[in-house]
Amino acid sequence: MIGNNLFIFTASARKKKCARFAETPPCTASSEDSAALSAKEVRSRWYLDTTSGLEKWDCILSLDKKAYNLVSYVNFEKKKTHIEEVIVVRDALLGLMGDGKTVMGQLTPDILGKKEAMLDVALMEGVNTLGKIALLVAVPNSETSFLACVKNLIYPCNLDGRMIRFEMLEDRVKRIQSVDFNHTSSLAATNDGLFEIEAEELPNMVRVASLPRQISHSDLKGGFRAGTMSRIPSFWACIPPRESWPKRMAKG
Repeated sequence: MIGNNLFIFTASARKKKCARFAETPPCTASSEDSAALSAKEVRSRWYLDTTSGLEKWDCILSLDKKAYNLVSYVNFEKKKTHIEEVIVVRDALLGLMGDGKTVMGQLTPDILGKKEAMLDVALMEGVNTLGKIALLVAVPNSETSFLACVKNLIYPCNLDGRMIRFEMLEDRVKRIQSVDFNHTSSLAATNDGLFEIEAEELPNMVRVASLPRQISHSDLKGGFRAGTMSRIPSFWACIPPRESWPKRMAKG
């Protein structure tokens, strides 16, 4: 949820199927029924979808207006441009272009309902000086900051593109695939295992409370595409990259 009865979600499907999904229940449900969007059966499919190989569409959905907008394509320098890793921070939409550069655009109420409308975006020069960005992550409880990941580095940044600080994982980590939070910890899924960082949610920010530590377990070695943490008790649900599956599974 990114606002009052306002959601952003990513669908692994062809464009027509994504649009059809946004136009049918539970997406057109009333605000009282909006919990259906985060039901256990729906959440359990989020991480399976990361390995499907289908095109991914980011969609902003308003339950009040019963309208949506596909935001995976934006207007960058008067050109239709595809972006990924889309996040929303306050009223700004951020995403990554194919070359790893971060762009940002201002969300306005009139874009909802215009299904083919493209948001105007511009480069975030401050963030792009950090290197080729691989992942953008929204920070819980914050309307002014987000995470930008480059190789084994996690940079908390402000909306003006200024880096606040950084956290470094071990040198053998070449790519951070996902970062997930609960109220006390964050979990980074990487090409070389899982890392936990203790965190404390404060007003408008998350404060790091420990150094990153790798989770040592015989079943949690190797590369992971995504990871998530529950609140109580803590556990991890992770999906390894598709290329690491046995051949008989990869074909399915």
